[in-house]
Amino acid sequence: MGNKTSIIAELTIKNFLTIKDAQISFSDAITCFTGQSGSGKSLLVSAIIILFGGDIKIKDGLKNACIRAKINSPEIAKRLSDSGIDLTDEFFLTREFTGKKSRFLINGKIIGKEIIRNIFFDYLITTRQNANYLRDDIYINLLSDFDMSDYASLFDKWVSLKKQYAGLGKTLTRQKERYEKSKKLKAKIKQLKPHKGEIDELREKINSIKSSEKLKETDSRINELLYGNANLIANLELLRKLLIQKEEIQGGSLAEKIGDILTDIKELELGFEDTESGSNLDEIKKRLSDLRMLEFQMSCELEEIMDNFAETEKFIKEYDQAQKALSEIKDEIDKLYSKLIQLADKMHDKRLRTASDIEARLKDQLKKLGIDCSIRFEFSRIEPERFGTDRISLLFSPNPQLELQEVNRVASGGEKSRILLALLTIKAGSRILILDEIDEGTSGDTVSKIASVIKAVSEYCQVILVTHKPQIASVADIHYKVGKSIKDNQAVSTIKRLSMNERAGELAALISTEGSTEEAKRYADKLLADNKR
Repeated sequence: MGNKTSIIAELTIKNFLTIKDAQISFSDAITCFTGQSGSGKSLLVSAIIILFGGDIKIKDGLKNACIRAKINSPEIAKRLSDSGIDLTDEFFLTREFTGKKSRFLINGKIIGKEIIRNIFFDYLITTRQNANYLRDDIYINLLSDFDMSDYASLFDKWVSLKKQYAGLGKTLTRQKERYEKSKKLKAKIKQLKPHKGEIDELREKINSIKSSEKLKETDSRINELLYGNANLIANLELLRKLLIQKEEIQGGSLAEKIGDILTDIKELELGFEDTESGSNLDEIKKRLSDLRMLEFQMSCELEEIMDNFAETEKFIKEYDQAQKALSEIKDEIDKLYSKLIQLADKMHDKRLRTASDIEARLKDQLKKLGIDCSIRFEFSRIEPERFGTDRISLLFSPNPQLELQEVNRVASGGEKSRILLALLTIKAGSRILILDEIDEGTSGDTVSKIASVIKAVSEYCQVILVTHKPQIASVADIHYKVGKSIKDNQAVSTIKRLSMNERAGELAALISTEGSTEEAKRYADKLLADNKR
């Protein structure tokens, strides 16, 4: 086994559906779980997936649940440290549940789900019965025996800029109506050049002109009275002179009174001449109408418009600058896209060259697993993703005379499991491989071949098995039996680690459906002896 260590060294599960309290130690090679259907074996698989960031479909019954693992992985610890979480190689990962909510902790410190999922999911490969676990990302990893860091760095920058572009674009779209309204206001202000208090000033002018017009009408009537007889003033002047002559002879003050009347009439005449003309009233009214229309369009008074105009001009300037920035981001996105495509094309060519060799090795490995088939990788191009522009499908035909089709469409559950095993033997990597009833749909010599391959895979993968087949269970280093009992009207799963003698009895029970016969016991002992490391 060399220096390989178990990624999951220990697992503690509390109040997780039927698993009320379980402590499990794992081998760095193969750990096996057997037991009756419905006993809770697959819950163990679910617990690990959920702990590593998996989604939860059923949240009822998880109140106060807790899943905790002791992790021993220098590689994972380094990736977490790169994310700002200082760790030693050995640490504890926990997922706690409160009601329908949960949180992740590393050594007691709360960590975001995305960090957990992005890192830990890379180290987990699961095969659930009838699940389409043969995925594009597995093929990408298999055919990418080259450094992709330059592409990944460029891709992350491209994605970040696209998010920035989308966010800024959304903001500008939301502000566009305000911007257009502000632009119209600025143009109107530039045209009208209003000032604060102008509307009141215009109203005062209009009132003044209207008063003048009324005064003019009154003065006109007075004028008619004064000048209807053109000799009135002259006659009064003559009368005053005659009275003065008379008063010089006999005295009196009537001439003085006539003089006062003449003075008042002349002042009235002067006032009429000074009355303001209303010839510009229409212009003033139009100006007032324009300003009132501006108030109506902006739904506020001119005073407020003028008070906020500096802020309006600032908003227009910032919006224009943001539009320019948006255009510059778009240009940068386009440049990065071109570079990504160039790098992706090079990676595509490398994968094509690798594919034919992998296909031959995969076909040979499948023969060892009892599958004589035709198999081929099919490439299609997609928009850039984290590993390039390749979408890779695995085409499969169990009969060379039949047309190749996508493996998940035509392969049986047992065939899918064996294909995945064959892929893993070709591409080594330190991961956790969870094989949930990989023996489904197989029997006889094929089961022994699967067991042999699992043992080979465990040289570099930590394998967790859920099985009903004694041949497969016998390759495990640690063997647990899962049972179910009823306590206080509740189903409770029990998980017991088996001793060597107990393992022989469990294997014998799996071999014989009618009980542990002597023949089954001897075969179980032989299986354990043959697989002793």
